[in-house]
Amino acid sequence: MLETVQIIAIIQGFFLLIILFKNRKKYIFTNYFYLNATLISLLFFLLGDDTSNLIVTNSDFFLVDNTLFITFLLLFLKDFKKPEPINLKILPYFIPALLYLFIEFYEIYYTENFLIEILEHILYFTFVIYLALSFNYALKIPTKITVKIPFLILILSLFVQYSLDIFTFISTIGIPDFMDSFLILEIALVFYYLTYLFIFSADFMNLPIDTSKYKNSSLNENDIQQHILTIKTTMEREKYFLNSELSLQSFSEKTSIPKHFISEILNIHLNITFTQFVNEYRIKEFIKLYTNNQNKQYSILGIANSVGFKNKATFNTAFKKITGTSPSEYKKEV
Repeated sequence: MLETVQIIAIIQGFFLLIILFKNRKKYIFTNYFYLNATLISLLFFLLGDDTSNLIVTNSDFFLVDNTLFITFLLLFLKDFKKPEPINLKILPYFIPALLYLFIEFYEIYYTENFLIEILEHILYFTFVIYLALSFNYALKIPTKITVKIPFLILILSLFVQYSLDIFTFISTIGIPDFMDSFLILEIALVFYYLTYLFIFSADFMNLPIDTSKYKNSSLNENDIQQHILTIKTTMEREKYFLNSELSLQSFSEKTSIPKHFISEILNIHLNITFTQFVNEYRIKEFIKLYTNNQNKQYSILGIANSVGFKNKATFNTAFKKITGTSPSEYKKEV
């Protein structure tokens, strides 16, 4: 049963990586790199951890231990707001993981003694600090709480696991064997959840948008103002947002404005993504129709579909983000 869960979770994880790769040009490279490294380290942990090893039974691929996940997650969360180029300055963060791998290698191929155990548990304490810092950074990153939740759960779980390891070493009280299996199951559920978010939410991961690609833009101030006017008036007059299949490419064709210009204007000058821009019009139209007494016979979802939303989850997310309240709460107020 556990093997089946691992395999499905690995497939889910690869799906997420493929989607992020397809959208890689949208994001700042540093954040994109650390997020991918974090997810990949989780996948390797699922593949080759100790007694749950999918390749060699009862074998531990210690090179893919969860210490790499903890290190990459810390770097991802720490640099999220102010990403800096990846350079040699990050190497000190990997020293605990490298030392841990060395100790694991020594224990497996040479001997295990009390001194080695002490060094190993000192490193455990280092990772407990890493996890505490990661939890603090995770609470502060400017992204949706629904995206934070899976990472917060993993951080807390690993924090408990490492803390228990230190406690048992000091007190000689054993940890139940099911802890590792529980962690693997939890990672699998996290992948399920993130995949669900991606499928049903247009704003799956609000990584900072890479604005460097616009630094050599040929747009001047007059062009910008004219394009803003065209984009807004076209959307309002023609109501293209009602089309659930509307894309940046199709909107570009309708306005005769190159899509990279539309992207630049929305991201840089209006501080909004194309999806958010379209959803604002959809929510305004929804409220207009929903508060009209002539539409009382229609359900919330029915009206949401009529203004361009494909499913309930996407609509609920967009509605709360724009209005600050859920559709059900808004219904009570109305």
